[in-house]
Amino acid sequence: MRDDHFISEAEYYAALAEPIALVDESDLNHLASPYFVEHIRQLATRRYGNRDLFRGGLKFHSTLDTRMQAAAESALRRGLEALDRKLGFRGPIGAVPATARGAWTTGPAHPITGPTDDTTAVADQVLPEQVYGAMVVDLPRTGVGVTVDLGPRRLALITDDARDVRAFRDPKTGAAVALGDLLPVRLSADGNQATLAQRPALQGSFIVLEPSTGRVLAMVGGYDWTASQFDRATQARRQVGSSIKPFIYSAALEAGKTPVDRMTDGPFSVTTATGVWTPANYDNKYLGDVTLMTALAFSLNTISVQLAVQVGLDRIIEIMRGFGIASPIPRHISISLGTPDLTPLEVAAGYAGIASGGRRITPRFFDLVTDTAGHVVEDLRNQPPGPQVISPEVDYVMINLMKGVVQRGTARWAAQLGRPTAGKTGTSANYRDVWFNGFTTDLLGSVWIGRDDSTPIGDKITGGGAAVPIWLDFMQKAHPRTPVRDFPVPPNVSFARVEPWSGDPSWPSPEAVWMPFVRGTLPGKFLAGPAIRSFDDLVPPPVLPIPPR
Repeated sequence: MRDDHFISEAEYYAALAEPIALVDESDLNHLASPYFVEHIRQLATRRYGNRDLFRGGLKFHSTLDTRMQAAAESALRRGLEALDRKLGFRGPIGAVPATARGAWTTGPAHPITGPTDDTTAVADQVLPEQVYGAMVVDLPRTGVGVTVDLGPRRLALITDDARDVRAFRDPKTGAAVALGDLLPVRLSADGNQATLAQRPALQGSFIVLEPSTGRVLAMVGGYDWTASQFDRATQARRQVGSSIKPFIYSAALEAGKTPVDRMTDGPFSVTTATGVWTPANYDNKYLGDVTLMTALAFSLNTISVQLAVQVGLDRIIEIMRGFGIASPIPRHISISLGTPDLTPLEVAAGYAGIASGGRRITPRFFDLVTDTAGHVVEDLRNQPPGPQVISPEVDYVMINLMKGVVQRGTARWAAQLGRPTAGKTGTSANYRDVWFNGFTTDLLGSVWIGRDDSTPIGDKITGGGAAVPIWLDFMQKAHPRTPVRDFPVPPNVSFARVEPWSGDPSWPSPEAVWMPFVRGTLPGKFLAGPAIRSFDDLVPPPVLPIPPR
C-alpha cells in the first residue's frame, strides 16, 4: 500500500509497529455447535492428515441440522439444570465484605457469563433470562422469604428457592446462608422474579441421528463447551445399565422366545468363575411369573440375567459387535445388567440398527468432501446398506417390545410425543449413569446423564425420571412434521391380541395390545378363536394426524 501510495511513510511504519493479533483456533471452529464441529475436525484430520486438510482447502458438507442442534443443546441444558436443582442447593458462590455491600447495592450488575461463577464482570442493566451475581440483603427471622440485590435491581427469590437457601447448611462447617453472601440468580422473562441458577455439577450428552442412514443431525457432548471441551458423546465410556437389554432380548427372540413366554421374576443365584452372584431388581421387589413383554417394559433385572444364561453370552456379544459396538465387552454374566462401559455414540448406533430393520448403521457426520475447485473428494451419500445383524422379523418383534417400554413401562413420559415410539431406559449401578434411547420411524435421540468422576448422581435418579424428559423436550420441539407412521411390518410376521400381564389371548381387556410373532412361533393357545390376525390379513394402520408441537 505504501509502494502504491495508498498510505504515507509514517503510516507504513506505524502499521509495522502494531502487534499481530492472532485469532484463537477455537474462535474459528467453535462459534456454534462446538462439540459437533470439533468432532468433524478430528475425523477429518485422521482421514486426510493436517497437511491435506489445512493446505488443501478441503470442504466438508456436514450432516448437521442447525435447528435440531439448537434444540438439543437447549433441552440438555434445561434438563441438567432442572435435575441439579432437584438434587439441592449447593451453597453461595462467594460473599461481599461488609465494607463493600453499600457500593454493591448502588453499583452495576454483575453478569455471570463464563464457565465459572466469576462475578467481576459488570453491566449497566439487568436483562431477563440472564444470570447474575446477587447479594443476599434480607433474611427475615420468620417466614421463608429471601431478598437479593443485583445492583440496579432488588428482588425476592421465588418461594421454593428461598426455602432451599434458608435450609442450606455447609456440609463441612454447618454454616447457613448469611447477609452478604452471593447467589447465582436468573431473572424471569418479565424481569420481576429471581430464581436460583447454580451451574449444574452434572454432565450429559445428546445425540440425534437419522436411523435409516446414520446421519448425525445433532450432537452435544456436555453442558458447556467453554467449561469443558471433553466430548462425552464420543469420548466418554460409561456403564450402560439396562440400555443393554434390547440386545439380550434380541438374542432371546432369535433363539425362539416369544413376547408372551413367561418367566419367574424372583431371587436366584448364578455360579460364576469368581463365585456366586445374586442379581436383584432396581427396587428389590419381584413380580413373580411375568411375560417377556412385561419384563422389558418394567426392566426386570432377574429376567435379563436368566435370558443371558439361556441364550449364551457369545451370541449377545456377537449381536452388539454386529451393530458396531467396538468398546471392550467383558465375557461375564454381569453384562446382562449393563456393566460394559460404552460411548453414547456406540449405544446410539446400536439402537439405530434396531430402528432400521436389524442391520448395522454407521453414524456419519458429513455427506460430502470437496476440494477448492469443487471436485468431489469423497461422497458418502449413497452408501450401501449395512449387514443384517438380526432378521427383520426378529427385529420387528423387538421394536414392539420396546414400544411397550414407552406405552406402559419405564419410559411412559415419552408417550406424550404422540407418535409410535420405541425405546429403552437405562440406570447403572448406584445411580451413576442414566440413559434413554428412543426412536420414531424418522428420528433417534440418545440421552446420557452422569458425573465426570462417576460418583452417584443421587438416590433413585433413573433414566425414566431424568433422561426421558430431556428426550421429550427435544422431540416436541424438533421432530420433523412428517405424517405419523408406525414401523413397517416385514413378511413372515403374525399378530395376536394379547393381554400383556398374563400373555393370554384377549379381545375385551382394555390393556390388550396387538403383538407380533415371528411366523411359526405363535403359541398354540392363540391358534383358535378371534385373537389371531395373520400378516396377510393385517389391516393397514390408519393415517394419524400430525400431533401439535
